[in-house]
Amino acid sequence: MSTEKCCVCLESLTVPSDSDEGPSEVIDDVELPCRHHYHWQCILDHPSSICSSCGADARNPDGKLLVTVRNEGGVTEDYDLGAELEEEAFLAGHPHIRRAEAFLALVEQGDADAAEGLLRGDEGEEPVDVNVARRNSKQTALHMAAYNNDGDAVQLLLRYGADRKALDDSGQTPLECALEVKADIAASLLV
Repeated sequence: MSTEKCCVCLESLTVPSDSDEGPSEVIDDVELPCRHHYHWQCILDHPSSICSSCGADARNPDGKLLVTVRNEGGVTEDYDLGAELEEEAFLAGHPHIRRAEAFLALVEQGDADAAEGLLRGDEGEEPVDVNVARRNSKQTALHMAAYNNDGDAVQLLLRYGADRKALDDSGQTPLECALEVKADIAASLLV
């Protein structure tokens, strides 16, 4: 196990395990090609392809920022951190889109209570539009709830005025999505 420290915050990249005998656990270790390490959040907070420790440009000849990521889920080699940093920069400049993406993720994960908080505009924020769609697939939250057969989410979204006739990028309505995956509860609510 590495005893590396983050090059930004200088904190350990591991946390002790709960057991006295167990190994330390890696927490979000991003290793640049120059072999220097960063916490995931530290590199997002200080985005650059230049290593702050050695000054090396971490991009490959194709201009991609490919790194190794270690966390509780294992090791991912050649992860395109450059694309992640570009997305993060875009969302930082468009907070309403960040909130919309968070809303869609909450519905997709089945957390209707937290999603409703964003629909209401809790914490003084502007309410999220119930019909917002994913940028890459045009799926609305209602499409996601239909695919997941999440009756509670379907009811919540309909109560907030979700469009039953919204089309995703394949031309399907939420009802058609539910029928495609035999999501009977969602389909019965969308009829």
